[in-house]
Amino acid sequence: MWRKIVIPIALAAFLAYCVMPTAKIKPASSETIYIRADGRIDPSDAPITTSDNITYTLVSDVYDSIVVERSNITIHGAGYTVKGSRSGNGFFLYNVCNVTIRNTNIENFYIGVYLNSTSHVVITENNITNNWDSGVRVYSSSNNTISKNQLTNNFYAVYVKYYSAFNTIYSNLIANNHDGILIEASFRNVISENKVMNNTRRGIIILHSYYNVLSRNEIFNDTDYGVRLYQASNNLVWGNNIRQNLNGVWLAWASNNTMYHNNFVDNVENVHIEVSGYNNTWDAGSFAGGNYWSDYKGMDQNRDGIGDIPYEIDGNNIDYNPLIARIYIFEADIHNGTTRYINVVSNSTISNFYIDEAKRRVSFNVTGWEGFGFCRVSIPNFLVEELWQNNYLVLLNGEPLPYRNWTDGENTYLYFTYEHSTHEVMIIPETSFAAFWSAAALSMLIVVICSKRKRFDA
Repeated sequence: MWRKIVIPIALAAFLAYCVMPTAKIKPASSETIYIRADGRIDPSDAPITTSDNITYTLVSDVYDSIVVERSNITIHGAGYTVKGSRSGNGFFLYNVCNVTIRNTNIENFYIGVYLNSTSHVVITENNITNNWDSGVRVYSSSNNTISKNQLTNNFYAVYVKYYSAFNTIYSNLIANNHDGILIEASFRNVISENKVMNNTRRGIIILHSYYNVLSRNEIFNDTDYGVRLYQASNNLVWGNNIRQNLNGVWLAWASNNTMYHNNFVDNVENVHIEVSGYNNTWDAGSFAGGNYWSDYKGMDQNRDGIGDIPYEIDGNNIDYNPLIARIYIFEADIHNGTTRYINVVSNSTISNFYIDEAKRRVSFNVTGWEGFGFCRVSIPNFLVEELWQNNYLVLLNGEPLPYRNWTDGENTYLYFTYEHSTHEVMIIPETSFAAFWSAAALSMLIVVICSKRKRFDA
């Protein structure tokens, strides 16, 4: 009896499955996919969906290239993988603009993402790995942004070449590639806030290029060079942590480059000059100072955070104002369209930096274990005026701390010392000191009253 009931039901279900519409079921693709200029997806059954011809979303993995012919769109990978066979391009964009590619795994192509004659493209939050030549190639393209990606195990993580300009590469993890970032025959690109580490040869290479900016990158444990400048001029290298490389910076036929406020720490050779006779600048003047060199042997008898004798690399490359300790750089504000920074030179570890504009306070922690610590704090003058009207106090754990101050017309410099331990440093308006202590006293009074009440209730 049960067979007469179950078998017809099962057969009906099977037949229903066989005739079920399959238009919305899109399996992984193994042929080149095109997003055409008119918005069409070709082939039409490719595993990409769109409802408005503006946002395109992957719905399964792709085992071939995606060619983008349409501008003003976003391609969302939704965590899926675009995977090749060590040839071709994962994404190829030619002569388009305003395209975003995000949240996609792009792997095993000759080039992961290839931008050719494109502009205003954003490549963000992708995992780009194991590509034979480049994770991202930017060719004759300008005003593009490569940010917040993981670029690993490529030959070049990012390769910018052939008169590409005004591109921004920031906040990426660039690790375990053969070379990290290569800028060739290009200008006015910005490489900022990347972690460039454990690359087989070089971290960042500037080749036949000029007016590029390398700022606030962590560049460490690259086998050959942290930064290489080859036949490059008028580039700016500032605020980077360059450490534990064979050569921190390698120069050949490189002139008129400016390098300051970098931390050179524990490189086998901090700077290698391959060809002598080329001048570069290694400091920002006697007030702002130069770089920190972990092998610097000079003293600071002036007690201003700058060494008493220059750090000489060769006769044409001298840091005349070497910093006596590491420099920490914090974003402070945007003033007249330019980001300004508060810098702290200190032999302590600096942490928990914070600007409270409402309470007009700058605070941070200092930590050290032996002897005396010092801080040399550089603050833009406009911020000194806005926060404190040029009248301020330095507090150490809430107590006023003696300090020296001076200005160069652009920044105000504060210098103070303390016995090493963990302390909170706070800079506040002088007029708010009484209010600060009144609030502290009130807090202590409340604690005492609550404590007594708990004992009474007990």
